[in-house]
Amino acid sequence: MNNFRFASINILSVIIILAIIINCGYSISTSNEDDLFTVNITVNNYNTKKEDEYVYIQYELPDEELLIVGFLPLITMNSVHHILSFACSRPYTDQPYWTAGGACKGQQKIIHDWGRNAPLWTLPKDVGIAVGRNTPYKYIVINLHYLSILKNDYSGTQLLMTRKPRKYHAAIALGGTHFIRLEPKTHRRVNSFYRVRDGEVSLIIKGDPKWSQAFYPLPSAFEIRNNDYIMGQCVYDNNDDRVITVGKTHTDEMCNVYAMYSYEPPKTASNGTIRDSPPIQTCWGNKVSEIA
Repeated sequence: MNNFRFASINILSVIIILAIIINCGYSISTSNEDDLFTVNITVNNYNTKKEDEYVYIQYELPDEELLIVGFLPLITMNSVHHILSFACSRPYTDQPYWTAGGACKGQQKIIHDWGRNAPLWTLPKDVGIAVGRNTPYKYIVINLHYLSILKNDYSGTQLLMTRKPRKYHAAIALGGTHFIRLEPKTHRRVNSFYRVRDGEVSLIIKGDPKWSQAFYPLPSAFEIRNNDYIMGQCVYDNNDDRVITVGKTHTDEMCNVYAMYSYEPPKTASNGTIRDSPPIQTCWGNKVSEIA
């Protein structure tokens, strides 16, 4: 079990993706009153060279104050295991595609995760992910984890964006660990997410890792306050006759919990800049070994 502590933040609402982690013939419909537009970030006639190939694609944002308010995967789980989307101050390379290294240089944050044919995801009407001018994030990089060898592929993600300000900004807190060794006959059965406040444990959400790996809205806002702990838990049943460990291939296992939360953005400084870094991003391993 991993313990996640949020310090000095007021998180207003939480939406969860439970992850072990569409080739779609349509686009997101948009409304002129919300000043919405779409951007497609895809490979172009790409040929993979091996199974479990990781490919990064970059997109330079226009010099405008922008908010991402939706994601439409242009892909299917038959070709891609999962997609991670990042906002970056700079991409890892200047190449349009690359297969090794990482997503970003400088500041970065995960903004979306997809798996198992999850559908279109749109944020609540008063929430958006801030990128572009007056933020550190000038590029979007998506990372495709291919399953098999493919030819002439056009996989990627469509972003739904707006220039209109929104009351709250969104970010993702990622908790996970690579300290996993599953003896034979113990596959994953359930993922859970909890809050611990003053020694009292409250279930936020739980789900089956075989569901579409998308964000599942909570029925109501769940508040995370100063000095709360967040715990992610994965329970396994391995029915195979082999030991399973953490790894990057589709035959390996992992335990990740992604929580999308909203927060009130900082005020604009007198020089017009906004230092809008997410309050919390990643807790990997077991950084807090005990709950006081």
